[in-house]
Amino acid sequence: LQFIEKPPGKLRIFEIYPPKPLHSIALGSRIPALREDYKLGRLCGRYFLATVGKLLTEKAPLTRHLVPVVTPESIVIPPAPVANDTLVAEVSDAPQANDPTFNNEDLA
Repeated sequence: LQFIEKPPGKLRIFEIYPPKPLHSIALGSRIPALREDYKLGRLCGRYFLATVGKLLTEKAPLTRHLVPVVTPESIVIPPAPVANDTLVAEVSDAPQANDPTFNNEDLA
């Protein structure tokens, strides 16, 4: 308590506390109560940083947004002429004749 009331040197201490009592207790708290208090604590901390915290720093705050990457315009490569040609092949009436993996071992 003495450290908080009389901090050494140029140290400044800010006490951040929630606007309402916490749901958890020192021992035996349930997980939902702990989660609720954790959320409230984070909210209080974020509020402090967004208000008073900005005034305490000498540097500009860091931005979380990345600088957009400039990409060149997309280049369209025309398809190869072979891809547009139609395949001309004779079609046989026998179903196994059109299967390139078929061989004589497949016959019963």
